Amino acid sequence: MTFHSHESQIESLLRQREFIKARNYTEKLLEKEESQSLLCILKAYLALSYSCLEEYQYSQPLYLDLLLNCDGESIKTIAGIIFSLADFFFRQRDWDLATHLYSQGLEFDSQYHPGYIRLAYLFLLRGDFTTAMEIYHNLISQQPGLTIAYEKFGKLWQDMRDYSQAIATYQRGLEKNKTDKRLLKNLAYCYLKTRQTRQAKQILEYLLQLPLCREDYSYTYGELGYIAILQKNLKQAITAWQRLLDNNPQVYRVYQQWQASYRETNKNLSLISQIKDNSDDRIIANTIAGLLLDKKEYELAGYYYNLVAEKGETDKTDNSGDYSKEKITTTTASQKDLQVEMTTTIITASQKESDATTTPSKGEEITPPRQYYETARQWAEYNKLLDSNYYAFNLNREIYVKPPKTVYEEIHPSFYFPPTIKLPQPFVVRIPGGVFYLKEDATSSGVITKDGYLIGDLSPEFPIFSPNHPDNYPSKHSLLKVNYLSPLQKIRGRVLVLTGLVSDNYFHWLFDILPRFHLVELAGIEWHEVDYILIDNQTPFQKETISLLNIPQEKILLPSLPLCLQAEELIIPSFPGSVAWMPAWSCQWLREKILGCHGEKTVTLGRRLYISRGRSRNRRLINEKEVREYLENKGFETVYLETLSVKKQAELLSEAEIVVSTHGSGLSNIVFCKPHTKVIEVFSPNYVYPCYWLVSNLVNLDYYYLLGEIIGSHHFHSLLYPDSRLEDVYLDVSFLNSLEI
Repeated sequence: MTFHSHESQIESLLRQREFIKARNYTEKLLEKEESQSLLCILKAYLALSYSCLEEYQYSQPLYLDLLLNCDGESIKTIAGIIFSLADFFFRQRDWDLATHLYSQGLEFDSQYHPGYIRLAYLFLLRGDFTTAMEIYHNLISQQPGLTIAYEKFGKLWQDMRDYSQAIATYQRGLEKNKTDKRLLKNLAYCYLKTRQTRQAKQILEYLLQLPLCREDYSYTYGELGYIAILQKNLKQAITAWQRLLDNNPQVYRVYQQWQASYRETNKNLSLISQIKDNSDDRIIANTIAGLLLDKKEYELAGYYYNLVAEKGETDKTDNSGDYSKEKITTTTASQKDLQVEMTTTIITASQKESDATTTPSKGEEITPPRQYYETARQWAEYNKLLDSNYYAFNLNREIYVKPPKTVYEEIHPSFYFPPTIKLPQPFVVRIPGGVFYLKEDATSSGVITKDGYLIGDLSPEFPIFSPNHPDNYPSKHSLLKVNYLSPLQKIRGRVLVLTGLVSDNYFHWLFDILPRFHLVELAGIEWHEVDYILIDNQTPFQKETISLLNIPQEKILLPSLPLCLQAEELIIPSFPGSVAWMPAWSCQWLREKILGCHGEKTVTLGRRLYISRGRSRNRRLINEKEVREYLENKGFETVYLETLSVKKQAELLSEAEIVVSTHGSGLSNIVFCKPHTKVIEVFSPNYVYPCYWLVSNLVNLDYYYLLGEIIGSHHFHSLLYPDSRLEDVYLDVSFLNSLEI
């Protein structure tokens, strides 16, 4: 048997994870081999075997011996062997072993840049941004002419939304290669994000001078059209977007079919048709104004509404696309009128809602808090109430996560988290004279003590961040910055607070609200001990689950928003973990309470479910007909979960072997799936929120994700969908095919 055959056998054993056999086989060969160069190779394989077995006390001395005693050619060969094995385990998603091997390989060949890039990515998967940044910085220092290093490092800054650092990094890369299209596109994107439109336009116009594929061509004209909108040059925007659509006839056809399938008027879809059909400029301007209004771009929206009002007037522009001073002055006045109209509408809607709801007696106004306690425990300790008013529970609060699976080469940054996350300790607290605040749109909440302190860990608000995120710190809470609150409503007695942020959302209701009942149970609080239970009880799923938990209807106090309620005593259970970040125990509790005996039955797995959002008002699949046909040919059944009770939804999902759905509340029901059920979640390209990936980790599901397609370019797409959370999604069916479902 030749040495090459022996080498192939060792590699085969390592790749089959037969590490002990590989070690033993290599040790026997070492006893017979005499060639110095071949001895080096065998020692490398032995060291690798020890590394794979995590016996580093044996592998490290061997690596050091090789570095000190092997010649340059042998060291280069050894580096290649290590990197080859690292690449294999990287593809196998053995991230820990791949990380170790890439690190070791770079000791033998410090110039191998793919090793640095893969290693940085592996640290990002663990949520270790600091180490990843150090790796990129070192790579650029060692190889300053390596363009891909600037691209990756700049993208990391971009993902962290530090656009100034991203711009500086891309600029340095372009000094080395001024025609790198990825650097140019990313730089233009960051310029646009920071509203440096002139610089972005220069970059994009330079791109057009380079050889471009159809995708790059469409992207460039999409961004140039958006820049023209910002620069108030409607005709230039229309021309750019016509070129985008002419270059992508498939986009237009798909959206035409989509628009025809819905009776309601969609401004985003209308814009595509109007551009393609060369509609009157005023019609297009009116549609753009509406989209800008949705984006809260009030000055620009007012400007384009003003264009519509100037019937038949010829555009007065100079060569740069800027309108005359006279027109801008008129626009400013129009914009003011627009803001007044909007404010009046909001106030009127709020008044109507308030008038229609029965509320406790209103008292004096309350001064907003200016100081805070970080936690309820800190408040209880300071006021010497820890023993009497604070109940903490030793429930398991560590969650373990692993990266999702997907068809893409790299995982989306929204899934970059450390493998172990420790959630806050759950508790129940009694606060005499406490005030509970909930904003009119239920996106901000606050618990305020009678002496005017905000309690941080009981006062979440949007946007929701991951646990321990610095922006979660209570000093950043909006209540500390407002000048007034809604009128105080006082109520006698003890109020159990079980409402919270957007509790009419099924996900938040299921995971943030319901498990708090368990904390009330653990604290030994009986229903007769409270006078009122502040909780929503209006949607069918709220009514059903409240009935399941035997909550006395006569004690329910419905929140009237905006809410600023003071009671003689507030009894407040914490969230199970953090908002939208739940521990495993809460998932198990939900399964027991809702699934009940059905969860104990032996059910026949095998149902293949496609959860349709076709009856929803957002996040629908644009090409759902195509996707449904593909899935139904694979044995899937289409289900509309909103037509089922909570219990029926739970039972249905408990029988599934595979679930496909766009991101939405219906996926909350995967908490009822059996372990190892395959879940495929489809996101819009601009809104990737990992809550169902987290649930999948907690109940041990096999989780995958796919992304929808961007229409033309980032900013053209964002204009069509001003709120990324509500985007409809176009899914390339070939990606489903790649998953071999």
